[in-house]
Amino acid sequence: VGQGMFGFDPSIKPYTHDPERAKKLLAEAGYPNGFSMDFAHPSGIYMKDYEVAMAIVGQMAKVGIKLNPVTYEWGVFLDKYRMDQLPASLLMGNFAWTMDADNSVNFLFRTGQMYSRYSNKRVDELIDLESTTLDAAKRKAAFSEMVGILHGDAPWIFL
Repeated sequence: VGQGMFGFDPSIKPYTHDPERAKKLLAEAGYPNGFSMDFAHPSGIYMKDYEVAMAIVGQMAKVGIKLNPVTYEWGVFLDKYRMDQLPASLLMGNFAWTMDADNSVNFLFRTGQMYSRYSNKRVDELIDLESTTLDAAKRKAAFSEMVGILHGDAPWIFL
């Protein structure tokens, strides 16, 4: 939830860029020498989308994760994404069409949606709460708890 949006919580800090910690976490997860995987990304939809994807490939290589880039035209990428036919993939952009985080969290993190394939019962309960109450304080508290859970679970790598 971005700054300026309803639901933003300044106490939840962005991840820090810490390649050494990333290497340590990989080793703890059983990948002391890193690993290799395919990495799907769209081309021709966002400004500099290919360059962003290649920057990610380069940054991940520095911690031992070798990404094999697979480039798709946007329409093909989206079709494959919807059919769950992609390996790890890059989606860019802000999915908030309003300055309220409701549409983003509902669209991206509710159990059963297609974009993150994430499921967390408590997050679903908080989405239900924030989307059905008019009490701004209750909505803000629900967003704060929800964003804290999402930050900890990291269903996506937030860049």
